[in-house]
Amino acid sequence: MRIVREKLRDGLLGTGFAFLLATLVLFGAPSVMDVGEGSYFGLFVLHFGFAVVYFFVLWLSGGRKVEDHRMTYTFLKLLLFLVSAYALNRCMNVFESSAGWMCVLLWIVGANYVAALFFREMHRWGRYIVMFTCGIAFLFFLYLACYLLPLYLIGLVGMLLFGIAVHAFIPIFMAVSTLSLVRWLAGNSRRLWVSFCCGLLVTILFVTCYCLVWNANVKTLNEAYAHAASEGADDIPAWMQVAQRMNQNGVTERIIKTSLVYDVPEWSGNAFWSMPGQTLGEVQKVHDPLVVVASLFSEPIMLSVEERLSVLKSQFGARHHTEERLWSGRDLTTEHVVTNVRIWPGSHIAYTEAILTVFNHAQPQWGTGQEEAIYTFDLPEGSAVTSLSLWINGREKKALLTTRAKADTAYQAIVGVERHDPSVVHWQEGSRISVRVFPVVARQSRVFKIGVTSPLRKEGDRLVYDNLRFEGPDAGGATGSVHVKTDGSDTNAEGRQVAFRSSGSNAYEHSGAYKPRWSFDLPDPGLQSASFTFNGSRYFIGPYEPTPVSALLENIYLDINESWTREEFESIWKAAAGKAVWVYDDEMVRLNAANKDEWFRILSEKKFTLFPLFLVPNPSTALVVSRSGAQTPNLADLRGSPFYSRLRNFSPQRGHLRLFHFGGMPSAYLASLRDYRFFQFAQGTVADAAEAIGTGRFPASAETDNKVVIYSAGLVIGKEPGSRTSTGPDHLMRLFAYNHLLQKYGSQGLDSAETNEAMQKEAAEANIVSPVSSLVVLETQQDYDRFDIEKSRNSLGNATLKSSGAVPEPHEWVLIILFAIGGGYLLYKRKYPRHA
Repeated sequence: MRIVREKLRDGLLGTGFAFLLATLVLFGAPSVMDVGEGSYFGLFVLHFGFAVVYFFVLWLSGGRKVEDHRMTYTFLKLLLFLVSAYALNRCMNVFESSAGWMCVLLWIVGANYVAALFFREMHRWGRYIVMFTCGIAFLFFLYLACYLLPLYLIGLVGMLLFGIAVHAFIPIFMAVSTLSLVRWLAGNSRRLWVSFCCGLLVTILFVTCYCLVWNANVKTLNEAYAHAASEGADDIPAWMQVAQRMNQNGVTERIIKTSLVYDVPEWSGNAFWSMPGQTLGEVQKVHDPLVVVASLFSEPIMLSVEERLSVLKSQFGARHHTEERLWSGRDLTTEHVVTNVRIWPGSHIAYTEAILTVFNHAQPQWGTGQEEAIYTFDLPEGSAVTSLSLWINGREKKALLTTRAKADTAYQAIVGVERHDPSVVHWQEGSRISVRVFPVVARQSRVFKIGVTSPLRKEGDRLVYDNLRFEGPDAGGATGSVHVKTDGSDTNAEGRQVAFRSSGSNAYEHSGAYKPRWSFDLPDPGLQSASFTFNGSRYFIGPYEPTPVSALLENIYLDINESWTREEFESIWKAAAGKAVWVYDDEMVRLNAANKDEWFRILSEKKFTLFPLFLVPNPSTALVVSRSGAQTPNLADLRGSPFYSRLRNFSPQRGHLRLFHFGGMPSAYLASLRDYRFFQFAQGTVADAAEAIGTGRFPASAETDNKVVIYSAGLVIGKEPGSRTSTGPDHLMRLFAYNHLLQKYGSQGLDSAETNEAMQKEAAEANIVSPVSSLVVLETQQDYDRFDIEKSRNSLGNATLKSSGAVPEPHEWVLIILFAIGGGYLLYKRKYPRHA
């Protein structure tokens, strides 16, 4: 500390450090405070002011400078201008957002320049570290200087006219000054020069190795693409075949995201490097020097932008970011999430209302600064969206159910042209839905509510409720509150990942920072007799208990991919002795003792598989055995391909084929086909699969046109004519209708079912979002009339937390009205006896 105090007696140093500290605090302010983009230029002016003032302070200081501190003066001045340059970058986008490692490196080299002030007082190893870091810093700023070469001519003119353009030259000044610092500090010390050169050499070796790895991955991808295009299967897209064999490492992901997320200049065809316009939705673009350098020395990737987007959607979880947008949503954040849950343990059902508040941090500049909020919700398996509300002018407006096409037409017309209040929720494959809200005005918030009916997941003797998770406007700083209410006894109920406190009888709550991943589990009391009656139909529940029955299994088809182990394969092979065993690789191949090991090696290199059910010649005597590991494309990704067309044509035979899945949840592809009832489905361990093959017994299908199975909940929901009084929630009917619609959607040939009036009627009756229906909120009745959207006359309507399920039947309504008239007459007679 004594040395520090002595150094800071130099007023010029003290002033420089004070300015640097102030400008760093100022630069970090937007990260912790609500500062709109409209304020960025004002903040830059302050940064630039600190740098210019210190520049003139040094210039006018004359003989007051301390000779031993002259390099520190220089770097304090350059660091002030460097921070100012990054502040200017927020207003004039030259670099995209820096990669995380680049931000850390900037802090390290900045601290290293400051530490050089105490170089003479350091231990020799401290000096070596300073010189080593200077080697890294020199190459880093040399890279930035080269990157900005196209701006130098503009910068020279701009520097003379405005002075601001001097920021373009800061990297080259930093690189040159770093060499001057090294020469001044090292002098004739051979060891210090060696330390500096080691920093250069290590950096060059690291970048070279990264480029070699990058090139190897690009070459592998291009070879796979060329093979798929020329010799691969002609019924699925080439990008999908590439994804099957792609190494899903960090380098490969960056290659696929190059120009979409990772910003690289266009190196040819322009005197000035230009930046591509494609982006990955609202994902912040990133400037990563390693990606820029590697792409410079690499052959271009053969996959087109559209194909790379498809790979990102199916393999890297980017579906939300590729949603089509009518308006930007980059300034939006999720501020508050209220989750209200009601659980019926005796029915294995829960209903959730999530109320979200989204805020627009932009400053009003042109018009009202309107932005569009898009959310993608991941729902528990078998769940259905059953309500939607949007707050307009402080009042909650509930959604109406209509066809998907009408809802989409109304939303796009209003948002794209008229620009006033709609919200819409659409169904997506893979237990996902998307919610759109418009407009979210600058410096204001919007509130919407979505209701979801879900089956409870059964784990042994426990029932598990899983929270609704979403992607959308950042919720990292959001607050949240959760309220859970259970019907009936809930002894030993507890939360997972969230600590709940009791808030009354069978009620629990939690509040604090929003947590997206949590569960609530409670004992399974067993399914209790419950039913719901509506419109002449009675909906009832029962346990799903798989009952094995004899099945003629002559052909066993193994859906092998990298998730299979050698032991699992051998177990199935042994159980299938005496039967024909087949695998698929562009064509069906029958296994035998001589080729089975080689085919297992080939197929186990695939990240995922899309087993072609339509190539099974005799579905009634076949069993497909599958296991899923990596993410797979879903059916929507296949749309338009010959594979998809052949799958649609296969759908009428769907019930004949049997499929046994072991080892976790089925892939998105298989889960969709299961939901559409393309096959009879069973799930268990590899031992269970081997037993089914060896004994020729497979669980009988419990489903009919009037019964659906929800496997995760161990639940069967049935429908029959009846008019008994309801004893269960209306969610029984909603879940039945949703799963029944998926069943029909598959049997009707997928896309052709979207205009099926019977399916649309069933969806409207239960008020559920499905492949053929959507919920939409419009601002006025005139808007509904214009787009021919009417309120369903015979429908459950939007679900609510208060729903008890006792919706009166038509004849019950008559009795209610008669009792009301009679009661009113008696009250009138008592009050006015003379007139009675």
